[in-house]
Amino acid sequence: MAIKKFSLTSWLFLVPAGIIYLSVVIIPVVFTSVISFFRWNGVSRMEFIGVYNYINLFQDPIFIRALSNNLIWLTLSLTVTLVLPLGLAVMLNKKFTGRTFFRGFFYFPVVIANITAAIIWRWIYNPLFGFVNQLFEFLNIT
Repeated sequence: MAIKKFSLTSWLFLVPAGIIYLSVVIIPVVFTSVISFFRWNGVSRMEFIGVYNYINLFQDPIFIRALSNNLIWLTLSLTVTLVLPLGLAVMLNKKFTGRTFFRGFFYFPVVIANITAAIIWRWIYNPLFGFVNQLFEFLNIT
């Protein structure tokens, strides 16, 4: 199988997304990294102080507490949102009594959302008392 070369047109379609990504993500990250080595209140002149901000940061007990809280939150959220569903999926893939019930139980919310949306649209387009027909009658479009 031959590998197709990208044309100039393909790259031109990527330019707007690249400009947005560069201006919203890359430039702010680089700018923040650079100014982290300065003492600056946002208005006056910047004074280069090197890694002194980082030394102060890691000596601050509030930062250490916030960092540990974030690590706990990260660990628990990843565990709950990845390991638990993966374990349930593996369990539901095994043969056991009631497997079909539990598969339906977990899939039920997905089906209910679509059914609810269909019923609402059916009411909206109902020829006797639907919103669209009531609106058309009010505007004398019928």
